[in-house]
Amino acid sequence: MRPLRLTVEGFRSYRDRAEFEFADRDLVGVVGPTGSGKSSILDALSYALYGRTPTVGNAVSKLVNGRADAAQVELWFTVGDDCLRIARRLGKTSAQSLERWDAVDGSKLETITDKSSDIAAWVTEATGLGFETFARSVLLAQNQFM
Repeated sequence: MRPLRLTVEGFRSYRDRAEFEFADRDLVGVVGPTGSGKSSILDALSYALYGRTPTVGNAVSKLVNGRADAAQVELWFTVGDDCLRIARRLGKTSAQSLERWDAVDGSKLETITDKSSDIAAWVTEATGLGFETFARSVLLAQNQFM
């Protein structure tokens, strides 16, 4: 799995829309002063992939920025030759989808699922990493080092 782009809005530290590009990068470091939103980026990746985070677990309503009505996370990534998009929305109404896109013309090929647990299961199967393994070996969230 290779992340390409992460977009957040109303998510933890990011009330306004923010986009993070990972395409064409072999190594990414998330650095900045305390309170600048580093952990929010990691939580957004985890939430997109698994529908939960090490920070709040399944209490995902806590991920909505205090000055926003809803939170949105969109992750574009590749697995093998497939270009995929996970979109999740939290708020009064919540929604999620995992979609396969054509990398050449940018058209949506199919919606794989719109069920949160099915997205997490698909990610686990495709990457070989369940949430717990991802959180302990890939994510290394703040104050979670063992």
